[in-house]
Amino acid sequence: MAAGKIVSVSYWPAPLAYFEDLPKSKATYKELTAAMKEAAIHIRDSHPQTIVILSRYRYTLRDAIGYSPQPRLRGALQPSGGAPITLGMETDDFFNHVMLRLGERMGIPLVSILDHMPTISTDDYFLHHTATIPLHFLGEEGLGNKQIVRLTMGRLSYEELYTFGRLMQMAAQQSGRRIAVVGSANLLPARLVNQEDVSVDKNIALMNALADCRPQALHELGYPVEDEYAFRTAAFVLGAVSGLKAAVQTHHYSTISGQSYGLVQYAIP
Repeated sequence: MAAGKIVSVSYWPAPLAYFEDLPKSKATYKELTAAMKEAAIHIRDSHPQTIVILSRYRYTLRDAIGYSPQPRLRGALQPSGGAPITLGMETDDFFNHVMLRLGERMGIPLVSILDHMPTISTDDYFLHHTATIPLHFLGEEGLGNKQIVRLTMGRLSYEELYTFGRLMQMAAQQSGRRIAVVGSANLLPARLVNQEDVSVDKNIALMNALADCRPQALHELGYPVEDEYAFRTAAFVLGAVSGLKAAVQTHHYSTISGQSYGLVQYAIP
């Protein structure tokens, strides 16, 4: 079997408001849109066979990572006053099996989301906008026919999620697949204390930690009570890129209407 490897790792924003408010939001989100298109082009040029992607913004599992066993997954975005943007992608079942076998060996709990209903909403049968937004941009660059492995984040520690990112490297090698890892999550929402947004400094520190590949910075930031998902996604992404001599190709940070958005795309030799 051909040698597999991680060929791309990225941390994406999930700006659902962009799609809900098209076309008038185009000017507002111009720089963010350009960054997402740039990242999609870099991912396309890395020639992945399978895209590993997160699909859920809120926690649904406290002590495990969920995976989707369905052979085909669908998602949709609804622009205001426009036709729905829909997509459907096949699941890489072989990579799922390799990932599960390694998870058992390394002590990372992985469970089928279909076996954990009704803990998870029936909405999770479909791709969440955290997945459909990057997949939409990737589809525009010609990657709409790739297979995916869809994951649902759990409330695990930074160490466990970092280890799970490292597991992706081993799964890529053992499966023989060229893998693009896409972690997607909005940054911490604005939290005003005495009319000052106390989340901004943590968001900037997180973006710097991603750019510098410094997972230890997450412990310095702690587990923010406002929204922990962004930081756990970062731990997973940093694990996936660890040791790969990656270089940052795209690094975007912006605040639009009080919401912070960040994107980091790594090039891997």
